[in-house]
Amino acid sequence: MKRIFLLIIIVAVGYVVLVHKQKAREEKQQHSLENGTVYAVQYIEEKYGFTPLVKKSEIDSRSGVFNRQYNGKIIAEMCYNDRNFVVWINEDGTGGCDSYQHEEIQEALLAELKKTTPGIIAVELKSLNDIYSIDYTGFTDCLVSKKFTGDNLSEVLDGLYGNYTAYMIGRYLSGQKFESPIKQFYGTYISYRSQALWDEKPFVNNSIIYSDPETFNKYVISWCDTKNKAKNRRKPTFSRKSDINVQRIFTGSA
Repeated sequence: MKRIFLLIIIVAVGYVVLVHKQKAREEKQQHSLENGTVYAVQYIEEKYGFTPLVKKSEIDSRSGVFNRQYNGKIIAEMCYNDRNFVVWINEDGTGGCDSYQHEEIQEALLAELKKTTPGIIAVELKSLNDIYSIDYTGFTDCLVSKKFTGDNLSEVLDGLYGNYTAYMIGRYLSGQKFESPIKQFYGTYISYRSQALWDEKPFVNNSIIYSDPETFNKYVISWCDTKNKAKNRRKPTFSRKSDINVQRIFTGSA
């Protein structure tokens, strides 16, 4: 009887200790989130000179084998003048980056591409990040730490990895050679069959070759990448799966 009573006491004490540790951990995380969110706002204020609206914020984490994994960063979704963007920053306020200027950076890339490849009408730019959260990880709008000033595209994107998709109309790309104007960025070039089809459904890219080949063949006449492998769409032939570009992922930016 005494052994059973002692066992009950040990289990009860152990449970109390675990609950206390869990509560202390949650309080610490909440404190880190609150401070990190304040730092994220301050980061934007110092970088761009305005105060954004914080829509939501969370501690960057992912599921692990035995417990949740954290990287010491927070993610904040923000808005300013109807533009949505993301800030990813250390909990202590260092190492911040954001997607606020993604549209301007993308337009600058389009201008660079037009210098060497006339006929390009639009471009989509994505960069690869190390975010843990499944809602933001992978290829997203460019999260940059340096402010884009209009003439420092290479400097702003230096050290990032990613891809871009450039769009044109009515052009067969067989025999064409393209080089990426951005170091460590992989390019894909998509040629639509007509302006009318582009107006009907823009930004159809080669990520749907296997999932929706009928749609891809309807809109796209030819495509190739910076590896210079051209694929004309007169007939539904397919390239190796390893050549397929990465799917677009939503990040919340306008």
